[in-house]
Amino acid sequence: MYNISVIKISEPVMLLHLFFRIHVMSGAVETVNEPNVETYEKNIKHAASVFEKENIIGLIEPINPYSVPKYYMNNFHKGSTGVL
Repeated sequence: MYNISVIKISEPVMLLHLFFRIHVMSGAVETVNEPNVETYEKNIKHAASVFEKENIIGLIEPINPYSVPKYYMNNFHKGSTGVL
């Protein structure tokens, strides 16, 4: 689903502005530790600033540890921390 803004102009023409979406994957880690937490936070903040400038929507998807063992973004609390 796209976020679409419609602008009315004098002629019976509509301009559409589409937002692109990127699914951001965190990758796997052997053990969660402070350096990889700091790296992830730094990278996601940088990506968010680029996405904002380029009108891109970033999707962070937590994946449970049973489906993808050792996946860093493995719970909703971690996925929602610092996001908004």
